[in-house]
Amino acid sequence: DYAAVERLYFESGDATLRSYALAGLAEFPDQDATDILVQALKRDSFWRIRVTAAEKLSGSRAEGVSELLRYKAANDPENQVRVSSLRSLGTISDSEGNAEFLVEYFKDNRKGTDVRLAALDVLVDLVAERADEGVVGRVEGARQSRLDERGGGVAADGGCHASILAR
Repeated sequence: DYAAVERLYFESGDATLRSYALAGLAEFPDQDATDILVQALKRDSFWRIRVTAAEKLSGSRAEGVSELLRYKAANDPENQVRVSSLRSLGTISDSEGNAEFLVEYFKDNRKGTDVRLAALDVLVDLVAERADEGVVGRVEGARQSRLDERGGGVAADGGCHASILAR
């Protein structure tokens, strides 16, 4: 039951077991584990627990979740947490500017290639899923400004991820 899994999450000394318990808490349909997930993402020292929290916050409409995921995507010391946060941002309604954040994140050459590609992957999914919401225009505008910065034109390989990142 929920109380037993919650107790396991809070009392276990085994971080891996705590990660599984946290994932389990989010699966109880009649319980809202958002507060526990938010606190785990904010404060837990074990990266796997932060990854689980970010994954389970996917699609959340709770106040402050988008901001927290953007913060973790930009600042967490672990790539896995940043990637999970980016992916979860893509599942949350774009009324909070998540698409713009993802575009800017992708364009930031100071970010690692793996997390920039994760942001691009999320953007591609957004374009496919939400074309009628104007995301296409924002992504295309960002792509065009990127081309303009580099002197225009399309990459010889048709614009694959590697050529975009190399610009």
